[in-house]
Amino acid sequence: MTLRPKASRALWLWWLALHALLAAAALLVASPWPIKLAALLIAGSHGVVRRPRPPPAVILVDADAHCIVPAWSAGRLALGARTVVCPHWLRLDLGTGPQQRDLLLVVDQLAPFEWARLRAVLDRTRRG
Repeated sequence: MTLRPKASRALWLWWLALHALLAAAALLVASPWPIKLAALLIAGSHGVVRRPRPPPAVILVDADAHCIVPAWSAGRLALGARTVVCPHWLRLDLGTGPQQRDLLLVVDQLAPFEWARLRAVLDRTRRG
């Protein structure tokens, strides 16, 4: 199965809300203004520097739930034990050793039929 994920609006909204909450908390803490300003700068710079990367353009998933991400040039990657499958998001723990990577996918990144097929493949292979 070939997946072509798009950027997730839900993930970006969560990212913005998280940093807005951090900024509000920094303003509410009883501390001097220089410390509040430093906390605001740290939260803002974290929001910019560590923002979620765009998803790979293509993800190939076979019937055994092995994944190939051509952009990573890592070959065929098996799912690891930290793979998590939830109704609205999933984290794929791919590879081992120095090539180990995590891939986070949110439901709005794929078409509904692709999401259902991917979850079915993952559920089938993780139960078996």
